[in-house]
Amino acid sequence: MVETHTISHLKELNLWFLLALRDSAMRDIDVACAEFGITREFAKFVVDLPITQVQRVANTDKVIFKPSIDAEALAALALLPDSNRRAFAAIAGA
Repeated sequence: MVETHTISHLKELNLWFLLALRDSAMRDIDVACAEFGITREFAKFVVDLPITQVQRVANTDKVIFKPSIDAEALAALALLPDSNRRAFAAIAGA
């Protein structure tokens, strides 16, 4: 019998979020804080976690990080031309 290992969509989302945050903070912690809406302490904590701990933290069937914009802002973002979306998301998330 072949044993397969699958990862739930929520676990995958959590892992990708943490890895993206970690990667960004390793390059420039101030930029990561602005992009992810986190504190320097939080960013440093995630950067200092061993990858096995990052995986363990992400290993839950609950979304760890909530969207930084509300439904109204998300709806407005969906209607914007591609060229304006990043700027609007940055402003709405501030």
